Amino acid sequence: DCLSHVSNTTELNVPSAADEDDELLRYIWREYLHPKQYEWVLIVAYIIVFFVSLIGNSLVCFAVWKNRHMRTVTNYFIVNLSFADVLVTIICLPASLVVDITETWFFGNTLCKIVPYLQTISVSVSVLTLSCIAQDRWYAICHPLMFKSTAKRARKSIVIIWVVSC
Repeated sequence: DCLSHVSNTTELNVPSAADEDDELLRYIWREYLHPKQYEWVLIVAYIIVFFVSLIGNSLVCFAVWKNRHMRTVTNYFIVNLSFADVLVTIICLPASLVVDITETWFFGNTLCKIVPYLQTISVSVSVLTLSCIAQDRWYAICHPLMFKSTAKRARKSIVIIWVVSC
């Protein structure tokens, strides 16, 4: 008998399913979820960028909203850019950080479709707004007598930017 040398079989160390599950969870935490040292640097950097961007861009929007004399054509575009950057900050940074660290998408199938779409919109709005600012400044410098920037044209351009981006 192979168990003849064991006096009490209850002392056998037979792993239970719960022990295996616990070990699997510890492995997943250690290898995939728990950030490594260099990932902590990335996390801190993302957090700093998140708060600086959120506060800075919100202050830009607030300043132009509160001060009527700051509502110039260029500042309309700057506010649109700041708003798009707030969206990039809220939508892109957290999702990117979690995926970069864990290499896994935890937010479900619905957000798996919605988040990339919103990321594309917010980045497109940023890029198109910068393009409109560049075009507006180019006309103002190269054709100062032929082109007059107007708030109406800027607002119309911003609406077009959002429609094209969506």
